[in-house]
Amino acid sequence: MKPVVVILGPTAVGKSDLGIQLAMKLHGQIINADAIQVYRGLNIGSGKVSQHEQQMVKHHLLDILDPNQRFDIATFQNMARSCIDAILQDGDCPIVVGGSGLYIKALLYDYQFMDQTPLDPMVLTTMESMDNQALHAWLNQVDPESASKFHPNNRVRIMRALQIALSSGSTKTDLEAKQSHQLLYDAKIIHLDTDRDRLKHRISKRVDQMIQHGLLDEIQTLLDHGYTFDDPGLRGIGYKEFKPWFDHRSNCQDCIDTVKIHSYQFAKRQRTFFRHQFDKLMEVDPFIDNMDQVIREIESWWLQQAAAHC
Repeated sequence: MKPVVVILGPTAVGKSDLGIQLAMKLHGQIINADAIQVYRGLNIGSGKVSQHEQQMVKHHLLDILDPNQRFDIATFQNMARSCIDAILQDGDCPIVVGGSGLYIKALLYDYQFMDQTPLDPMVLTTMESMDNQALHAWLNQVDPESASKFHPNNRVRIMRALQIALSSGSTKTDLEAKQSHQLLYDAKIIHLDTDRDRLKHRISKRVDQMIQHGLLDEIQTLLDHGYTFDDPGLRGIGYKEFKPWFDHRSNCQDCIDTVKIHSYQFAKRQRTFFRHQFDKLMEVDPFIDNMDQVIREIESWWLQQAAAHC
């Protein structure tokens, strides 16, 4: 199997920093696995690496779409697998870095996407016109197990599950149960995590720094270019929470506090997902463990795999 290094973990834990360190040590190239960082112009709120860092290490799947364009798991799977092949062909180490768990799972595992009959446009129009509670109630009727996993406000996931059920004749739950859950790559998966209080403090500090670095100006620029909070890019955490501020319905501090709350909640979901959905994780606390030793261990693994792959 083709070797690949994967760095995953909750938001604000330091994935990008380790990815760059490893890329420089292993002569690697980084594949972005963050669903918001694929969008151009969404830099500060997404925690995207700087232009200087992008010059230090080659990055893939950053800034490939405009904020109003859709990006899905199947597209990511196809593009990221092509990136891995190209990086290995260059003789370099592919390093997947990100916190979008479903994207990474679809990339690494034998995750198949089902054929679907296109939905009647009238059905899609009806779905778009429904509020979140009504959509969740509809999903609860056709796929109660999926509905139980999604918060009623997780509109994108709910609509996706509904479309699967209505177009394929099978529920998302049934289709996922048929997946073999077999790794397709010889993957060294590093799970970065730390204790809850430290992570919460880092998230809070990170959000404050985003504001100091001009997040509100970044959002205003996007709005000035004609993008809206209904566009896929601006639905991400760190952006959508500021809609009330720009609509003059809330004060800025309330929006900042909401970003922090949503980020805490997202980090909690990430931690649960990673520990239950991935095998043979290398658990690393970047604030306690000897990171030089961690990097040496990964380097030793890569050299062995690279030699075998050649």
